[in-house]
Amino acid sequence: MGLPFAGGIFTRTLMCLLGGLAFIVAMTPSVRADDCGIDHVERTHTGVKVFFSKPTLVTVVRPEKRPLRIMVDTAATSEDMDSAGQKPIRAVSARLGDQMFLTWSAHSGCEMVVATLGDQIGIYETLGISAPGLPRWQKSNFTPAK
Repeated sequence: MGLPFAGGIFTRTLMCLLGGLAFIVAMTPSVRADDCGIDHVERTHTGVKVFFSKPTLVTVVRPEKRPLRIMVDTAATSEDMDSAGQKPIRAVSARLGDQMFLTWSAHSGCEMVVATLGDQIGIYETLGISAPGLPRWQKSNFTPAK
């Protein structure tokens, strides 16, 4: 006596589901700069300037300094971060190795680091989601400064 669903409809249904899942996974795009809220990255003499597409609260971490949470808004008039992060700034000025973090919820956010790829300097960004009971999902991308 065989299985009641061994073949025919069950096999075709399973193959369609697996094929659909494979298609979705294959079509998942890599992270883009705008996934992390980045509008564009400019090259400077000391590193980069990171501009965000909308007002964004960013945590900036520099080697041997305390983390600084600051509002970044392209409508702001200030270009320089103060030590307390009290004034909004137009863009984050960062050097090689500096890190920036965006947190959208307890389980999702974006980590960015100023890095080089070949002879280009830019932002290496990792967008991640880590919901309880589910495998961690993350996508990474390098956005060169222009």
